[in-house]
Amino acid sequence: MRFDLFENMESEEAEDILREFCDRGNLYLSDLGTNGELDYSLERFPKLMESVAIRLSTTPKEEDLSVPEFIRNTEDYKAGLYDFTTESKRLMIGCAYYLGECFIRTYSNLRWATGNPEYATGKMPVVVGFHNDKELPTLLVMENLFSRRIENPVMTDIFENAIQRWEKHAS
Repeated sequence: MRFDLFENMESEEAEDILREFCDRGNLYLSDLGTNGELDYSLERFPKLMESVAIRLSTTPKEEDLSVPEFIRNTEDYKAGLYDFTTESKRLMIGCAYYLGECFIRTYSNLRWATGNPEYATGKMPVVVGFHNDKELPTLLVMENLFSRRIENPVMTDIFENAIQRWEKHAS
């Protein structure tokens, strides 16, 4: 995720990005393979994400030689040497939009907004209205969840755990 793109935006640009994200996200929902039958249920969300995760593809990425060698030698660093393909990124945008919509349709106090500029996710499309002013940056969360799932194929509860954690802050 390129935080610098959002950091350098004017507020009006961020609002435009939010609108475009919601428009494209809604269009990309058809790519999720549900034949248009989405119920926006947080309960069913993990199963759908598992079905999308097996469809994602990556391309290898070169080591960043500016990263200290002791970090480059770790298994975690080596496991993350990939980028998602363009088609996979499109799927992730649809999933990120769907994640936000699932929460918004389940909890009436939540809505789409641009992130608080004081946060690392400032000006990104986020869902707001959670307790303690937490913001759900759905694009970042979905990228991280899919990365974790790809790097840890035996962990099958990644999406369930994420939903449970965010739900604690929603009601």
